[in-house]
Amino acid sequence: KEYQAKAAARISARKASHHYTLNNMLVLHNPYGTNTTSLYVYFTTDENTSVRYTVSAPDTDYPDFSAKAYQSKIYQKTHEFSVLGLIPNTTNTIIITVTTHRGSSVTRTIRYAMGSLLGSEEVQVRRTSGAASSTTLGDGLYAILGNDSDGQDFMFYYDNDGILRGEIPILYYRAHRLLFRNNLMYFSVSTRDIVAMNRLGRITRWYNTSDTYLLHHDYAMDSKGNLIVLATNVTKNTIQDAIITINGRTGKVTQLVDLGDLFPAYKASAKFATMSSSSSSTTNDKSSSFDPDTSSTKKDWIHLNTIQLLDDGSAIVSSRDTLSLIPFAEPTTPAE
Repeated sequence: KEYQAKAAARISARKASHHYTLNNMLVLHNPYGTNTTSLYVYFTTDENTSVRYTVSAPDTDYPDFSAKAYQSKIYQKTHEFSVLGLIPNTTNTIIITVTTHRGSSVTRTIRYAMGSLLGSEEVQVRRTSGAASSTTLGDGLYAILGNDSDGQDFMFYYDNDGILRGEIPILYYRAHRLLFRNNLMYFSVSTRDIVAMNRLGRITRWYNTSDTYLLHHDYAMDSKGNLIVLATNVTKNTIQDAIITINGRTGKVTQLVDLGDLFPAYKASAKFATMSSSSSSTTNDKSSSFDPDTSSTKKDWIHLNTIQLLDDGSAIVSSRDTLSLIPFAEPTTPAE
């Protein structure tokens, strides 16, 4: 949070210190540390204009990447946006095109020597088997959410040509789902943290599941902007059997459902699944010497994997270990 605030303050100071125009744009590489292959761009124009950009790497054989810069209006005089898709380890040429409502256009060129990626992912992925599809692809980017990891991991954007256009660092684990609300993108960055990032790459909100819960696999957002999260209560001797809510405004964490309370007989009949060696003196949860806080052998009896909120506010969750879908009435966030 402190890093993001300092980065925003530095950008504000730069903007206030000079009049940036199309002929003298403010260009910063990844100022918020949230997308390795991106640039922050800011400038003003005398007329209301729209903006497009094209990224090319002349010293490589990668195709160009073009996109429309986001603006709150189609035509405006202040332009502040992220350029995505720079190719690592080469000099990139970025063509900025501004167009008036009358259709007249002007272009300017930025050249930027992009450094290395933080990770070791492929710059271009290629089809290794199977036939190519004849279906026309949509105009967009494909998000690779990462793999389970105990260390630094990443979310990636790839374009229709399989070329890397974004490397988004996360703390560990993986980003399980992308949620969008009020021009913010929400995604998990660890087993305890979910963040909201704006279009400039700034993390503006940070939610934590608290010391009691770990996020597991999936989450959704209700109509009020609250996060509904599949979780594990680490103080218990079971895993992946709880649903919590995180208040979108305050960040307060509340348990909505403990599946063990709904299906006590089935939970009691289930056996332990050994995750790793245990530091507890016993793996029997009926024993008085069993310590769930120090045991890595916990009962994985239902294993919730996905959650989907429906239009009427109700929810459906999937259970891996029972091969079932479980419906719930509206999982309303408790009043504060």
